[in-house]
Amino acid sequence: MMLKYYTLSRLSAIDVKWTNSFRVNELFNAHHYNPYYQLIMVSEGPIYIQVEDEKFILEAGETFLLNPWERHWGWKIPEGPSTFYWVQFSSTSPLTELNTQTKPISDYKILHAEKNELRTVENKDSDQLLIPRRFKPSPRYKLLGIFEELVNELKKPIGYFKFRMTTHFCKILEIISTDLLEQHFKDLTLPTSYHIYRQLLNFIHDFYQTDLTKEVIEKRLSRSYEYLSQVFKKHSGMTITHYIHQLQIQRAKHLLDESQIPIQEIAKEIGIADPFYFSKIFKKLVGIPPSTYRENRLSEGRTFLGEDMQKGLTPPRESEYRIAPGSTLL
Repeated sequence: MMLKYYTLSRLSAIDVKWTNSFRVNELFNAHHYNPYYQLIMVSEGPIYIQVEDEKFILEAGETFLLNPWERHWGWKIPEGPSTFYWVQFSSTSPLTELNTQTKPISDYKILHAEKNELRTVENKDSDQLLIPRRFKPSPRYKLLGIFEELVNELKKPIGYFKFRMTTHFCKILEIISTDLLEQHFKDLTLPTSYHIYRQLLNFIHDFYQTDLTKEVIEKRLSRSYEYLSQVFKKHSGMTITHYIHQLQIQRAKHLLDESQIPIQEIAKEIGIADPFYFSKIFKKLVGIPPSTYRENRLSEGRTFLGEDMQKGLTPPRESEYRIAPGSTLL
């Protein structure tokens, strides 16, 4: 029997729907269907469970993942005490099954340095957690303790218990996924170049509004600019200069939107002394000069206000949205 593995996006929103512990008895023979994912962990075994056409014997300490609407039931009543924890959960992005028939699990590139860690790029790509269909994790008792905490949250719901349930469950997934990586993959560390890239990225984020010359960057990172340029291009897909310009224009757009600061002052604010050079970069990245950008945004605001007037709405007076000192917002 070939083991199945799934990937779960780190950016997925996990929501725990229900959780409990279950003692196997004759009722376990009935067929069950569930609209959500379900993770089982056996605390006392064995558990004899059939999923669609496959029969499994799960020992104490094993975990098992059920997909939404998978038919499952107990195909045999254990002779001794048998119990398991279970949790139903949803994910905004469905789990994706890996094809291990033609490619072994150890050949998949599970850990990688994301290219979309930049402030100017929406993070659509993400690391994938590797979730096994069936697994026997090493930190068995640690996981059973977290499952117990998870169940107790629902038995005695207080305050943000749903949030705590989700954090407990995400910790369970992280432990299982990490233990699986340690068992199947030899090297879990990211390359040295990635750590250098992160140092460079943090430095740029802190000082992009200053004069970041090659010499300044080399001195801070203690490496040649040519090497740093190669590392940055490898992990970000763009040059250092282009990313600095993106950050500067991102800040400039905010100032153009939210203030009446003259364009010349905005150029100085973002670290570009020459306003003409600033306009050139702005037009290259945005498509229009900063003056046109501001005029368009103001025009959009006037159009919106005009539509409100036509509907018989009046803009709120300052007293209607300002909170007086000492007042309470209910």
